[in-house]
Amino acid sequence: YIRWPDLLQDYLNRSAQWRERVGGKYTRVLNFGMDGTGIVQWAKVYQARASRFEPDLVVVSFITDDIHRRFVYRGRLHLADDPDIRRFLRQNVLSELPWYELRSEMIAAISARLGRGDHRRLTATAAYQRYTTTIDHAEAIRDSLAALEQLRCLNPNLIVLHHPQIDELRVRQDTPQRYPGDPLHIVGLETEFLAAAKAHHIDIVQMADRYPQPSDP
Repeated sequence: YIRWPDLLQDYLNRSAQWRERVGGKYTRVLNFGMDGTGIVQWAKVYQARASRFEPDLVVVSFITDDIHRRFVYRGRLHLADDPDIRRFLRQNVLSELPWYELRSEMIAAISARLGRGDHRRLTATAAYQRYTTTIDHAEAIRDSLAALEQLRCLNPNLIVLHHPQIDELRVRQDTPQRYPGDPLHIVGLETEFLAAAKAHHIDIVQMADRYPQPSDP
């Protein structure tokens, strides 16, 4: 029931070194993180929620999966009052749905009825990834970097942290062995993104270099 921003806020305000750094001012820590969103969302979240607080410093952190996540809407959308939203949904969502395709669920049900095994339970992983992730590395990196650059324009006091997942700590090389069982489109994404960010003069703090190595798988 104790939130991490409260702990960080208390730690900073009790730090003599930090208080000296900020001229004795009281520090307030606010969290605007949103579940299921990726880097492409950061600038819009800042504009819609954080900018009114006029923060002196913005700290954002991401995992590798966040690089290729698509934009996800949160909150209430008044579609009847906003033609731009209706137009966006028609072009980018409704037109993409497979309305008249032969459904894999139907094939599984028919196969089970014909006595070829009871395999009616299917996962939605492929469909979920289709609408929530950008598989193409170049497109995902381009969109994520554009959002980072926009956020840096909105607030130049920006710190970007890359947090490793446990597989990335166990295997430091960006190879297929790092992600057992995961889609191959994630392999190489971290390496390409960090190189592209460096080329755009965006500094990313690699938290993997600051964490202890896991001693037990």
